[in-house]
Amino acid sequence: MSCVPANLDRCARQWDAVVVGAGPCGSIAALQLARRGLRTLLVERSDMPRFKVCGGCLAHGGIATLERLGLAHTLAGAEPLNRLVVCSDGRSASVPISRMLGVSRTDLDLALLSAARQAGADVIVRTAANVDQDGTCRLRMGADRRTVSARAVIIADGLGGASVRHDPAFAWRVQSGSKIGLGGVCTQGGCPDASVVMCIAREGYVGFAPLQGGRMLVAAAVDPKAIRDAGGARILAERIVEFSGAPICLPCDLELRGTPTLTRKRNRVEAGRVLIAGDAAGYVEPFTGEGMTWAIRTGELCARQAEKLVDGTFSAGQWSRLVSRELGAAQRRCQLVRHLVARPALVRACMGLIRVLPPIGGAVSGRFGRVAQGGAA
Repeated sequence: MSCVPANLDRCARQWDAVVVGAGPCGSIAALQLARRGLRTLLVERSDMPRFKVCGGCLAHGGIATLERLGLAHTLAGAEPLNRLVVCSDGRSASVPISRMLGVSRTDLDLALLSAARQAGADVIVRTAANVDQDGTCRLRMGADRRTVSARAVIIADGLGGASVRHDPAFAWRVQSGSKIGLGGVCTQGGCPDASVVMCIAREGYVGFAPLQGGRMLVAAAVDPKAIRDAGGARILAERIVEFSGAPICLPCDLELRGTPTLTRKRNRVEAGRVLIAGDAAGYVEPFTGEGMTWAIRTGELCARQAEKLVDGTFSAGQWSRLVSRELGAAQRRCQLVRHLVARPALVRACMGLIRVLPPIGGAVSGRFGRVAQGGAA
């Protein structure tokens, strides 16, 4: 897609809002700001479309938010998912899941970015940003440089983003024992239709979900030391799947890419004219498939707070409290699941309980994704 000026000299110097990062969080924030009449610039360091390591499961809270924002068309072609199959140590249990979709991040991100442009946001890709608390944004596109300023800046550049890396106020706190993410898309390798398959071992877990066009998404969260001990990410993933006993395999055309450590938080998610949202604000291992839902919800909410920064009605601490209120319970639930799946004996006990009492599994899985049901605060 072409959405880049010939060089940054054509990029205006003053903006109401600058959004850094064109994932679901950033594109939705830019779209909402543009819809409200604010002069908005969306900056993305990669070219588009691009692959993104992601579990690819969009829960019903995220689906509901996209529908409410008039963005249901961005989910065209997504695969309905209605069952979660958990496998570990040769045993398995299956539970129903309600209204979840297998989503290609390549397709979804491009569709949301296009929607932001259509709403009136200016978009530049292949451009890195370095942001200060006063709203100064230093942009770099190849050899070109440009400094712009904004009355509000939203940082939505994910776990690996570098736009505020120089500012100790926004430093990361990585949780001890945090896993790293792996992901890739390949041809179908035996994943049952409409099902998510999770393979669990002590070193981590590997998940499979079908995508449109006969493709399959593979995503994992694994101990980085275990990768080194195994001699590589693919070898470790194969061992986890084999240990689980799942009737599935890693296709030969699968290329796994990695992420930084997953479970982490920022020292702060707001300072001066800068708000941090989505994965860039903090993350928990995504076993429950809620990561994209959190990003979509915080993108919607952060746009409203950025508007308050622009019109002078924002109160310090407001964004921090809102993030905690909206996502706190869901992320604590994910932390609990994170600790559970790291203990194979507990996993086997839970699987046995679900086989004896299936409604328990359905009740638990029904809690996943219950974020983003309301409008923006």
